[in-house]
Amino acid sequence: MFCKIASFDACAAGALRDIFYSMKNLSSPILEILQKVKNGKISCENALTQLKIAPFKDLGYANIDYHRSVRQGAPETVYGQSKTKEQIFGIVSDMSETGLKNIIITRISREKISFLKRKKIKLTYYPTANLAVVNQTKNTARKGLIVIASGGASDTPVCEEAAITAEILGSKVERLYDVGVAGV
Repeated sequence: MFCKIASFDACAAGALRDIFYSMKNLSSPILEILQKVKNGKISCENALTQLKIAPFKDLGYANIDYHRSVRQGAPETVYGQSKTKEQIFGIVSDMSETGLKNIIITRISREKISFLKRKKIKLTYYPTANLAVVNQTKNTARKGLIVIASGGASDTPVCEEAAITAEILGSKVERLYDVGVAGV
């Protein structure tokens, strides 16, 4: 499988931070800790310890990193292929309860999609990419340009996975599929 991705935007990481989520639900615990430091109720060292521990939630089968969206501009991506439908449901339900948007589930089967839909999970499914996005928001502000090119048609699923992910994260994407090996 061959899929070449070229980025024409040196500031992609900064662009992602500029356009992503409203962090109201995730920021309040951080703000509470900082307020306690400001008011002298806890030490800086204690606050640092709390901030290191606070962002993770252990579900027993997965550890969710809720501060990833604060640090990286996007929540954790759920790798669906190796998880049961019940595990995926538990993860995305928990993430949704905190207000996270654009939760990407990669390598997810139609069977798992059907299960999530029966459980009333609000998702958009992209069958060619075997990818779903929970609580998807419309992102019209696009920055940068990413070109995704493939040598053959059999590469389309992985290229679509990359293209849709880049679009969800706020990039403009140009798709050049099945251009032949000489074109790549």
